Amino acid sequence: MKQFIRLTILLFLVGHFEVAKSQAVPEKDPFPIKNWDPGKFGAYYTRLPFEDSHSGEFADIVVRVAEPEGEIIFSRETSFLPQWKTALGSRPFPEVVERTGNGPGLRADTHNKYAYARVIENSQDEVVVHWRYMKDFGNVEPDGVVHEYFYIKPSGRIRRVVRLGTAKLDDWIDPLNRIIQELELSQDGVKELSIVEARQQKLPGKPVKGNPLFSEHHAFAASWKFDEGLDQRSYHAKYFTKETTSGVPCRIDGHTALWKQGVSGTALAFDGYNTRVTLPASKAPTFSTMMTIDAYVALGAYPFNEAAIIQQFNGKDAGYFLGVNAHGNLVFKVAIQHEIYATTTDSKVPLYQWSHITLTVNTEEKVVRLFIDGRLVSTLAVPEGFITLSNTDLVIGANSHKTVATDLVRKNNNIPQLFGIEGLIDEVRLFNEPIEPEDLIDFYTPPVPLDELMQNPDLQPRILPGSPGISSEFGAYYTRLPYHDLWDNMWRTCDKPDITVKFDKMPTSIVFWRGTSSAPTWITENNIWMGDQSAEVGGPYGCAEHMADKQQRHTYVRIIENTPARVMIHWRYSCADIAYIFDSPNNWTDEYLTIYPDGTSIRKVNFYGVERPTWYEPQLFCQAGSGPLDVIEMQAVTVANMKGEINELDWSDGPPVNKQEQSCIELYNLKSDYRIFSIFPEDNEFISHGWFNTEQSAHTPDPFAGPWNHFPVSQLLSDGRMVTGYDRMTSCALGEGDYDAIVKSNIGLYGFTNQSVESLLPLAKSWNRPPEIEVAEGTVNPNYNKEERAYQMDVRSDKIEFNLLGSEDNPIINPAFVLKNYGKTPVEVKVDGRIAEENVRTGYVATASGLDLVIWLELEEYKPLQFSITPKD
Repeated sequence: MKQFIRLTILLFLVGHFEVAKSQAVPEKDPFPIKNWDPGKFGAYYTRLPFEDSHSGEFADIVVRVAEPEGEIIFSRETSFLPQWKTALGSRPFPEVVERTGNGPGLRADTHNKYAYARVIENSQDEVVVHWRYMKDFGNVEPDGVVHEYFYIKPSGRIRRVVRLGTAKLDDWIDPLNRIIQELELSQDGVKELSIVEARQQKLPGKPVKGNPLFSEHHAFAASWKFDEGLDQRSYHAKYFTKETTSGVPCRIDGHTALWKQGVSGTALAFDGYNTRVTLPASKAPTFSTMMTIDAYVALGAYPFNEAAIIQQFNGKDAGYFLGVNAHGNLVFKVAIQHEIYATTTDSKVPLYQWSHITLTVNTEEKVVRLFIDGRLVSTLAVPEGFITLSNTDLVIGANSHKTVATDLVRKNNNIPQLFGIEGLIDEVRLFNEPIEPEDLIDFYTPPVPLDELMQNPDLQPRILPGSPGISSEFGAYYTRLPYHDLWDNMWRTCDKPDITVKFDKMPTSIVFWRGTSSAPTWITENNIWMGDQSAEVGGPYGCAEHMADKQQRHTYVRIIENTPARVMIHWRYSCADIAYIFDSPNNWTDEYLTIYPDGTSIRKVNFYGVERPTWYEPQLFCQAGSGPLDVIEMQAVTVANMKGEINELDWSDGPPVNKQEQSCIELYNLKSDYRIFSIFPEDNEFISHGWFNTEQSAHTPDPFAGPWNHFPVSQLLSDGRMVTGYDRMTSCALGEGDYDAIVKSNIGLYGFTNQSVESLLPLAKSWNRPPEIEVAEGTVNPNYNKEERAYQMDVRSDKIEFNLLGSEDNPIINPAFVLKNYGKTPVEVKVDGRIAEENVRTGYVATASGLDLVIWLELEEYKPLQFSITPKD
């Protein structure tokens, strides 16, 4: 295991360097509004006068069109089916896909549980809106999803592209699996110019380059070579492999049939949840008193409970089962005279390398033997008698009976499911006689020495897609962040479901990724990930929170603002449990992150249910193959208060007690140049003891709460599972905030620093105790919006003057200003009469009434300053 950890960390570091090098300057979407005239053409987020009690200020979208004059409205009232509104009235767009939900009329989704709309592009040349929904509430699995894109031109011409979910990934990515409708707007309505129906091409499977084939010298009771990947296969043959002794085709279930290089020819990849190969029971080989199972396996991770390499087992008193348990040990069970005999090896199957596994049963000699790579690892005494056969199907790569995971945090908050092998399987052979590994050379021979091949299976490394590296510009962009193909292939998302925010002042990122249920995650320059909790309430299956939405049925993220001055991201999620049960239909949360070029971000949490949920719990995410102590110091958190008093918290003897009062400043001591911090209202206290001392894995050396691996990335139907090793991505918790202080304000400030905790005190003061503003000219109603870390004011003139009354206790640190309805006029900013050039950034944000001007200044002062904003000459 230690060798695996070192290898994976090395892969992680090498992979990180490649990621950083290739993504340091990301391709940026043309989302920022440039030269936008709100009276002509463009999109904006707003809240239209349709009342519900579980959504916020940016719930709807309006797209203004100049010619013909009108608005395209994506509203909650119609579950975001667009409407065309002109002076003559409103008309819905035609439904290309009939929707069957739980709501009346056009609002097919009463609470918009599955429906949402996002502005993907907003330029003077084109607006692109993405609409997602479920077509039938009777099927809310990935194949029931629908994604529509509206490509809107200023002329009123619209290209509508509709993608319907499919059971197989190959059909989903088929470029012709799209309905394409051309529309034209007029004052009278929406005219269809043309429509092209989706057509699945049923494309053949492309061949994969394999390794040289074994030479065979024996007839087997049954065998699976998994070499179909070497050849081009017809569409219908793509999802079958052959039992080569009888020639019987065996169905491959799952999202796709993914072929990889094998030890001989090709191998089949299994995702651990869905992939399985089935041979009907009537075609399965029979055994009397002897049998041998021989197979090659390369694991990417250990299963959450026992998972079969191959089995024909009824789960109680008939058949056999050869698999791997949650700790990586081989498990074998066999029924003899209807009694189950079982053995578990002490040796573990290694990760990220091929293992040759051989099992022999000989009831005449009363013994079962298990071998890994030719080495005897377990023997089991059995009685004389016949092997009791099962009348169930023979299955490779998965179980036939649902179970829950091992090492559960809470016994009842779990849903049984099928577990399988996550990795590769190749060259499975069954014999009617006991054949030990040294004798197998007489039956099939490798063409080349296997040492190098066995150490390098065709498995993609699990490197988190943090996009580290400095960017050429600050901003956000929609993207699709990959992890590894076994995981990536399970999704039916839109082309760009994730969001990355990059900085031109530091090599860090903020990522909103499906693997963390789109929760904001702060990422250092060396790809260390840190996130937080979400609003959490209770449900029949325990924690109802963002972590429970394994399939992203409800969760999504949107870019609300994206200018050189700041970015605003909207993250919406349900507070339902792992069974998607809502304790209340209003248990939804809107979170808003307002992010500035200096890397600071203000998080605002709006929960709509009755309960007062917790939402703050700093969590560390660890790459597969590494644990918390690989990425954070034992002295993990430094806390401070507004007086400048500091306390170092050390976990050497377990979670410590924080004795620092009002510790609203927290610095997480990651093993990176840039560390992550958070600042909260000054009456908050950091708590790192209590339940943190009890909910800890017995299988890992780290002292933090956890680690767990039911989240992130995992599709495990559990609200808590302790890790059994570092084979998967894990999370651990460092602490939480004072409940009353956190829930009362529902805001926090997060960021990156390469300085000490003392350097954060001025920032904390400037946010918690902002300097007062005095207006001299051009604006009214000034106020400091702590939720956005910005001064807001209504504009009365294009020439504006005001003072900030900075002081030692109320410093001016990188201030931001939002001038309502200022318009798109370029401006000149002066501070105490001097022109601010290199340290000022401006941007324009569209609203229902016009354009707001946003200004951000890189500035640190401890005295009063005069500001003036005037049009440029």
